[in-house]
Amino acid sequence: MKRLPALVLLAVLTAAPNASAKPEARVVVVTLPGITWQDVATTPTPALHRLMERGAVASLATRSAVGRPSPDRGYLTLGAGNRAFLGPVTKRPEPYEPDPQAQAAYAATDRFEGGTALEALRLRVGDRPSGAIVHLGVAYLQARQTDGVYHARIAALGDALRAASIPRAVVSAADIAAGGDETTFRRSSVTSLMDSRGTVETGALRGMVVDDPSAPFGVRTDAARFAKAVAEATSRARVVVAEPGETLRADEFAAQTAPAAVTRLRHAALQRADAIVGEVAARLPSDTTLIVLAPSPPSYRLASDHLTPMIEAGPGVRRGWLTSPTTRRAGQVTLTDVAPTVLSMFGVKAPSGMIGRPVKSVAFAGGDRLARMEALDSASVFRERFAALAFWVVATVISLLAIAAAVVFWRRYRPAYRYLVAVAYFGLALFPAAQVLRVFEYWRFGKIGAHVVLYAVILVLAFVASRLPGPRVSGAVVLLLLSGLMLATDAARAGPLQVNGIWGHSPVVAGRFYGISNVGSTILFCAAILGLTGLAELRGARIAPWWVAAVLAVVVAVDGLAQFGADFGGLLTGVVAAAVVMRLGRGRRVTWQWILAIGVAAVAFTAAATVLDLLRSPQAQTHLGRFGESVRAGGLPAFELIVRRKMASQFGSFGSTRWTLALPFGMAALAYVVAAMPGVVREALGDRPLLRAALWGVVVVGVVGFAVNDSGISIPAVALAHAIPVIVLATIDAVQPRKRHVRS
Repeated sequence: MKRLPALVLLAVLTAAPNASAKPEARVVVVTLPGITWQDVATTPTPALHRLMERGAVASLATRSAVGRPSPDRGYLTLGAGNRAFLGPVTKRPEPYEPDPQAQAAYAATDRFEGGTALEALRLRVGDRPSGAIVHLGVAYLQARQTDGVYHARIAALGDALRAASIPRAVVSAADIAAGGDETTFRRSSVTSLMDSRGTVETGALRGMVVDDPSAPFGVRTDAARFAKAVAEATSRARVVVAEPGETLRADEFAAQTAPAAVTRLRHAALQRADAIVGEVAARLPSDTTLIVLAPSPPSYRLASDHLTPMIEAGPGVRRGWLTSPTTRRAGQVTLTDVAPTVLSMFGVKAPSGMIGRPVKSVAFAGGDRLARMEALDSASVFRERFAALAFWVVATVISLLAIAAAVVFWRRYRPAYRYLVAVAYFGLALFPAAQVLRVFEYWRFGKIGAHVVLYAVILVLAFVASRLPGPRVSGAVVLLLLSGLMLATDAARAGPLQVNGIWGHSPVVAGRFYGISNVGSTILFCAAILGLTGLAELRGARIAPWWVAAVLAVVVAVDGLAQFGADFGGLLTGVVAAAVVMRLGRGRRVTWQWILAIGVAAVAFTAAATVLDLLRSPQAQTHLGRFGESVRAGGLPAFELIVRRKMASQFGSFGSTRWTLALPFGMAALAYVVAAMPGVVREALGDRPLLRAALWGVVVVGVVGFAVNDSGISIPAVALAHAIPVIVLATIDAVQPRKRHVRS
């Protein structure tokens, strides 16, 4: 009897990890593939609006591992809590083509291959799974993940729920025929809740689709039957994924529809889906959390990649915004956040392979949330197209400048110098002008207006720079310092102007949502290095003064620390580049031993910043801490996968970006100027030790930035876009000094 208290204490301690579990919770996720916030705003959807009025909303980023999102990839990603892969991948928008293996879901008792679907599954997985719904493509779909760069573990959500003894159900009415076969199945929603053995405990896949010649593929979902099936599933399961099928069929059918009829087709489907959502919501128990989301944007031909709606209502959900530590922005979440969110509702810890974080609701006092979500989506779509053209302009201008400079310097054709100066100022002015444009939310000017305003700002800045007294480089210094100051100020505020900034983050791409982007970091470092050393030279310095080192240290901290720019690669790049600039700028040689020591110091500094981020709460951690957590949990294989993913992105950029087409010519011309015309370079750089040090620093930014980031060729390209104009201006200053009070 004396041991009884100890046994009781042991039992309590053993049960402690599950003390937060909430088995009474219920979650129903209704999926509406292919819709956007604009669809919700322009279509009569009373049920969705009622949910919004009592719940929280967000724009959902659905980008999968490779290529544009699709319903199949969306459901796989939802179930994995990680970016899942499913080919084929095309470089241009193509209509959604369902993968037959992703649709291979059956009732366990369905006849298949001479027996039942359950028997067919057992043959495929080499186990003895059980469940009312089985998915025969589970092994194939998992094998496909090695083709991607994230190596997602599909069915991670289903496995975690099964391990916690939380029953699951899937109700799908997305088939494109009322009584069809595997050629008409649209059942990839099962992949969102199946476990790794390909099973779901309960649900319904048939009997809810009826003939209707006025609907896509001649069928529609019977709202009453569907709502009844969801209610029955909710009584047997704690987590239910329900796919009404109306929007999915319309999205697929749009490929067969005249462009003028697509909008009407999709809106009619959304109205039918909204009525179904209303029926489902009316039948759910009061303790149920209802989540409505679109796991993929419109996927018909020529449709833009969009953010999609997510609405959550139920116990504990405050009316307002949804947010997560992944985005750290109210009203923005990612599809990979959904699985950890569902698990958190039951007190179940998310598996290490899930890259998302649980979503929470935050209160919002007033304002039109729907209008804000629609505006964010419109801005994101606009930014994708506008930024692509802006990058083309930079690449073209810089390449032409390098080529023209090579020809002009070779021929020593002095009358052309003034034109080279003008183009050099134009190229440097592009970077601060883009930041100015973001302040004024350039997408509000429209397609033509935004370009007009951008180039007007560029021309104004370039003109002002050209009229500054002193050598021509003085105008470049002002442009560089302005660019660096604007980016550093934004990074110090965690990068609000980076969102949909031309050089910043794209919510649609969903790579980053806060801090400073890789391209933005490159611009910041190049502008700071060239601007500060140029200012020191203009003040008569022959060696780098202490204040250059101090300001560069602040720039590195603002760019890389978690509470500011949160740029992991920027810490490594900035420390090495700043150290190189200061060592060369102080007249000392750079040796291999010194490079090794600085590399170790940069890694140590970055590791310390990562550890500090790890010590913060999970809700406050940035991707620095999540990187450390991934490596700590997954060890060397996790680190190797991250490195492989970055390398795939880096080298893949050579075949998929505008830089590859324009920059080789500019780089060849620049190499010719440097290597084949030593007289010109000697005149320009021979007596300017700080400029030489700064240019080497820019080279380091391009090389190290390329190595440690996943933005590929754009990093060295942006570095060159800063170096080439400065070299041109310095060379012309050397061979044809500007007379006092004379403008050129």
